[in-house]
Amino acid sequence: MIEGVLRDPQFPYAGLQVLIHELRFGSGNYRWTRLLGQPGVEAVIARCWAAEGSDRGFAALALSDLWDFAEGGATAVVGPNVSTLANWISNPSDGAYGFGHILNNLVQQDQNVAERVVAATDPIAIATAYSNANPDTAYGLADLLSSVAYVKVDDFNTKVRTAIDRDKLRELAKHEAFLEDAFIFSKFCASVVWLDEDLALEMAELFVPTAQQVLAKDPVEGFHQLSRDFASTVLRVFDVLHVYVGKLKPTRRQWVIARRMCEKIDPKRIAEHISTVRPRNFQSAGFFLHFLCQSAPRKYEAALCQVDWNKLDSVIGDDWGNMPHDTEVLLATLYLRPSTRHLVQKFISDRADRIVHFPPRLMLMVPEVGLAHLAKGNSLRLAQHGHLSWDFGGIALAFIVDARPELVEQAVGPFVDEIARGVTNYNRNSTGQAEGFVRVVIEHTPAVWHQILAKLDPAVAEKNLAECLRGDVDHRRTAAAVIESAMSLDGPVSGMARRLRARFPNASTAPTDTPRFSRRRGRARRKRKG
Repeated sequence: MIEGVLRDPQFPYAGLQVLIHELRFGSGNYRWTRLLGQPGVEAVIARCWAAEGSDRGFAALALSDLWDFAEGGATAVVGPNVSTLANWISNPSDGAYGFGHILNNLVQQDQNVAERVVAATDPIAIATAYSNANPDTAYGLADLLSSVAYVKVDDFNTKVRTAIDRDKLRELAKHEAFLEDAFIFSKFCASVVWLDEDLALEMAELFVPTAQQVLAKDPVEGFHQLSRDFASTVLRVFDVLHVYVGKLKPTRRQWVIARRMCEKIDPKRIAEHISTVRPRNFQSAGFFLHFLCQSAPRKYEAALCQVDWNKLDSVIGDDWGNMPHDTEVLLATLYLRPSTRHLVQKFISDRADRIVHFPPRLMLMVPEVGLAHLAKGNSLRLAQHGHLSWDFGGIALAFIVDARPELVEQAVGPFVDEIARGVTNYNRNSTGQAEGFVRVVIEHTPAVWHQILAKLDPAVAEKNLAECLRGDVDHRRTAAAVIESAMSLDGPVSGMARRLRARFPNASTAPTDTPRFSRRRGRARRKRKG
């Protein structure tokens, strides 16, 4: 029945794309790709490649899902149709977003085929469409150009760069429609960075009056529209993951643009928004505060001094008991400036009796409150929802070691199973810095650590630790500490450790210097002194 629906031309391509997408991703742990036989898959693929006009955008979206069903994957689906896809892309008005989507997915599956598609595309047609972008077409064209540039066919990109009408793009940056849909310009300007960063910054400077109005009207929602693409990709000043460092750090010009964006913001209005922000918007509010603190620190401080903490408390409500991640993020961004930290510390301290599971991140802000919480027999939340707090948890444990070492075992003991799973699955690709956490537990709670080692899955742990020993220094040091601690034991875990020592005699030698924690520990120490 499903194959019949997909083949039937009376059903539109938009519906076909939705059905294919749902079949591909299934529900929960189930995927439904097996429901389509190869003859049916081939028929649907052929139907998609026969699309005309505006149907091509939806057909492209469907094709990028269909190669999960097809034997040979993306290469088999697109390889024989390179010229067809190139022709589609050369007419971006038919569905630029869909074309950008399929090209972005294709380059991750088969770089060679993606390069052939771009090389066969008409660069002048792309440049002309891009130059004539308007608020209705800019979003899709931005996605397409970013995908084209990402394929990195240098000759093609040079031709597009040369043919673009820069004056038209400068005028686009001043369009009044972006007052309502700033995210569209944000994405479009970010796509210009791929071709000409100087032009992107010119457009950003022309966009500043609009950005000022957007942020003045609603700082949190306004920044939500600008954060990822404009403030991050174009200006590089919004960088919570510390990616833009060294040669990539923002220039004076980029900082000037960011500061100008904040000129019309009223600190009182910010305070009103923060005092009543809904929990679902806590992360967005935190991101805005992070940006404001970096770009206009005096306005940040003025806003913090006007926050109605009782109103914010009523918004958080029962979440004090077991604080959600977004609430932690908001409190952390309220804590950024030394001159206003006392306000946040008092806010937390006055409500400490409502905290049941103390978040490690809060230990960096109010360590004395956290220690008092533990001293009463309460818990430090080192793990939640299957996630182990390697970074903040390690720093929190280090604080406890320094101030109240007798409380470390109490903090760690309830999380033996979670830590054992974390060590078993410790992975250089998906797990962050953990040496500080692991070495505190090894050195200060040896009995608990032996319980953890006894619960490891030796086969899985051996594979993951071997990968870590081949990785960066942080992962090597963590893996080496685990291996060294297991060498003296008996049983399968000891055997695992000895095999790894034989394979990696140097890399598996445990460090004996001071444990390395996340960079946050250094910042936390400075904040406490401040």
